[in-house]
Amino acid sequence: MGTHQPEDSHRILDAIRNLADPATGRPPTKFKVFSALGLSQYQFNLAFHSYEDAVRAAGLTPYRQNMKLPLETQLKAYGCAILEAGRRPTRTIYTHVGKHSAEALSRACGSWDAASDVFRHFAADKPEWQEALAILDRDEPRVQTIRRLRDNRAAQPVGRIAACALPVCGAPLNLPAMRQAPVNELGVVALFGMLAERLGYAIHTLREAFPDCQAQREVAPGNWRQVRIEFEFESRNFQKHGHDVDGCDMIVCWRHNWPECPANLEVLELGQMV
Repeated sequence: MGTHQPEDSHRILDAIRNLADPATGRPPTKFKVFSALGLSQYQFNLAFHSYEDAVRAAGLTPYRQNMKLPLETQLKAYGCAILEAGRRPTRTIYTHVGKHSAEALSRACGSWDAASDVFRHFAADKPEWQEALAILDRDEPRVQTIRRLRDNRAAQPVGRIAACALPVCGAPLNLPAMRQAPVNELGVVALFGMLAERLGYAIHTLREAFPDCQAQREVAPGNWRQVRIEFEFESRNFQKHGHDVDGCDMIVCWRHNWPECPANLEVLELGQMV
């Protein structure tokens, strides 16, 4: 914890405690705290080294939804979610009960639908999960009915509205100027533009060539440093697109899924901010 602005540290800790979920004790997101206090990244850095440090100082446990977990740990959480729900869990139920990312389990299993099959294989010879397997068996007719209805809808001839090729939307966001989460790189650019000032950035130029953005970031009172930004929907797309690590300082993305990202390349994951 820094000593430059102790009053900010107290404000931050109070906000984290007051904005925590009263039912689960889950701490608020960093963005929610920044918005409530009108706080910049620079002001926060004067008080704490990281948001996790601030959460711990507030007496709460950091909520690291997207941290890397062994598949066995995720499958055990899936089994607990089955027992809690009394049926095959939805993504929401799994996230609430298991406190882990449903997206991470979906990626590990190939898809969310495949998670139940992977769990069956994992739990087949384990007595402690036989009740969960029995629940899955009882729930299978309902799951098959839902799949048939879904497939039937997909096979229906498109109507006038559907023929307009309305875009697919992301999950709802609690932001007044952007109601849905990004589903592509363009959405990441728009969201960053909305949040840049709150996060302590000033956009200088945007362009089609690599890197996408030249911005400035306040590193000390009145001192700003230039930063070269590449926008990606997923951080690993940086590597897929063949970009030069030395030609960029930072990736701004919706989802950070590149574990091998070079240490000298900073990643700002907007999905964790909002």
